[in-house]
Amino acid sequence: MKKLFTTLFVLTFSLSFTQTTHTIDWESNVGSNATLTIDVGDTIEWINVEEGMPHDVVSTDPNAPEGFGSEILGDMETYSFTFDSPVVFDYGCSIHPGLMDGTITVEEPMSVEDQFVENLQYMPNPVLDYLQVSSLTTLNSISVVDLKGQHIVSELFPQQLTSYNINLQSLKSGVYFVQIIGAEGQRAVFRIIKK
Repeated sequence: MKKLFTTLFVLTFSLSFTQTTHTIDWESNVGSNATLTIDVGDTIEWINVEEGMPHDVVSTDPNAPEGFGSEILGDMETYSFTFDSPVVFDYGCSIHPGLMDGTITVEEPMSVEDQFVENLQYMPNPVLDYLQVSSLTTLNSISVVDLKGQHIVSELFPQQLTSYNINLQSLKSGVYFVQIIGAEGQRAVFRIIKK
């Protein structure tokens, strides 16, 4: 019995601290993709995907972890960093200040669903014509639901997408809910206003 308990404890403990590597295509138009919320123990890998354009990954934020920062990265060169404690700090490219920057938030481990919701981005809100949705993980489907619970727009993705523009031009002005389902069954719901 004691051996079974020990085995279950070790298995549960090791499963609760699964490390994930997040990749950022580090380029001039990185935009909101440079801002991430991750778990303690996760790694972020920045890849300079912009041909002929040098970049680095640096931070002057006093909260930045010790040792954080890269040398100049050439074409397709990478920099990675593993975060071993909770922290929130700003960072960017010193060669392109104000153009390439973001915030890293490192938290105690979250569930897969919480991490999906935390890293899901959508804009603009209020929306006029198109709502852009982006995720770090693959999207399975998107539905727009009215206040009566009726599905107004539904999109199912047979291929692997991490971003999508939903055409909402035909919707009347008002409040709607958008439901996003991830490839692993994660679910997020958020409210939008249609102009």
